[in-house]
Amino acid sequence: DVYATVEHMPVADRRLLALAETEAVGGTYGVPWPVRARANAVAVRAALHREQRAGTPWSPRIGRLETMARRDARRRRRSFPAFSPRRGGRMIEVVGELGPGTEAVAVYVPGTGTNLDMSHVNTDVAVDLVESGGGRLAVVTFLDGEFPQDIMADAGDPRFADAMAPRLVRFCREVDRVMAIECPGAALTVVGHSYGGRIVGTAERLGLRADRVIYAESPDLGVGVAGPSDWRAPGPVRRYSLTAPGDPVELLQIRFGLRQRWSHSDLGGGAVRLDTGYFADGTPVYGTRGHGGVFDRDCGAFRAMLAVMLGGQVPLWRER
Repeated sequence: DVYATVEHMPVADRRLLALAETEAVGGTYGVPWPVRARANAVAVRAALHREQRAGTPWSPRIGRLETMARRDARRRRRSFPAFSPRRGGRMIEVVGELGPGTEAVAVYVPGTGTNLDMSHVNTDVAVDLVESGGGRLAVVTFLDGEFPQDIMADAGDPRFADAMAPRLVRFCREVDRVMAIECPGAALTVVGHSYGGRIVGTAERLGLRADRVIYAESPDLGVGVAGPSDWRAPGPVRRYSLTAPGDPVELLQIRFGLRQRWSHSDLGGGAVRLDTGYFADGTPVYGTRGHGGVFDRDCGAFRAMLAVMLGGQVPLWRER
């Protein structure tokens, strides 16, 4: 067992391993997170140095790497159990503290257009959730794979979900192991936004373990999933969904048979539909703005997802 082997090494040897075999240690599932995070902290700085030495003008990649390499006063240090600068880039980031006071952990899988350069958007979502959780919640952003980049050209391609879903299943097993040590009794919620919902649904078909699952603006239930009976959860799961009314993703839900035309049912009855509510300015969470706007900190959809993660009373969908 890789975890047991590394966990029982002397601290000095673990540090040496992280520095000597940075890429192997930082990218291997089964290695304890602190060791992986130490290796990836080195890898982030090395990637930044390579970009700067290449004489590349300032770019989103350089800006993002600079931020990732910097210590954050609010969160003390940044922790990356996975990182790779190759192609569009990959990473897993832990936001918040996993400790005795942690009641819930969420794994957040974003959607189309996700890449390393623009991953600050995903970190911002995680930070907002953690700060709104008042110390009770930790959030892990899961970007450990290649996402579709163009909504017209490849957002309908199932190969991205097929490739990432097994990694998500395995990673959530690691999350369970960490939770059992650091915050026993905490509940795990997995959230898939847009194409991320397809990744999560595909992972559920492969045996994803979670206490709660949220399908946020998801086009379908996963690759190879015709209905809830195709999910293969190893234990009981509470599933929730939310789709902003008028969001164009509803057209894909109709195409995949998950809702009838002009119907307000969501995802074929496979999940409890949450109310998306209103934005802070009083307008409904609606249409194209609502697709990504469900993560606006002060909107009803954001508060509904936070309630699911913390095990509170959730607002159910109501007609308007």
